[in-house]
Amino acid sequence: MQFTKLVALLTLCTSTTVLAAPSNTETILFQAVGNVAAVQGNTGVNGDTRIYFQSLDNTISQGIVQYPPLSQPHTSSFITLVPANEVLAGTPIAAVTVNGTALQEIHVFFLSPANVLSEYYWTNARGFRGGPSCSECLTAQGFVASSTKLLYAMGDPVTAAIRLGFVSAGAPNGLSEAEFTAATGWTVGQL
Repeated sequence: MQFTKLVALLTLCTSTTVLAAPSNTETILFQAVGNVAAVQGNTGVNGDTRIYFQSLDNTISQGIVQYPPLSQPHTSSFITLVPANEVLAGTPIAAVTVNGTALQEIHVFFLSPANVLSEYYWTNARGFRGGPSCSECLTAQGFVASSTKLLYAMGDPVTAAIRLGFVSAGAPNGLSEAEFTAATGWTVGQL
């Protein structure tokens, strides 16, 4: 299905924001609570973008947008990625891709109901993995955040290292970063 307009209704606390395109096109309406995170692939090919947001039912959803929505017809779809029972209401969300301009590996981070840093990730070879039973995910490390307001992610396209910033509830306390490298796995340190 071709779409030439994407309208987002973002419910943030008590405010509503509507992003609109020309009125002669089809509309997709989605509702999100809290923040929204996104990653973008190679803009030279198709502007492939993934948008992550917490839905009104407390799940985390993924929106897939191919081609820049205001420059040409594009396709969009939405799926539920993380079930509601694994997500803190109002969680911050961070997303990162670590393989340069292609979306071959995407990591999505959020807080569990117990404020544990949690992860779902996607690779071309394995699809999505995540949740409490994912032994290779950040979730298994048990890092707990004391703030539900701060979460950021950065990826290195050369080394595939990931840095995830948060406010730690335990050692090392304060503003901290969890870092993932292939050599060490997940480690954490104070900034």
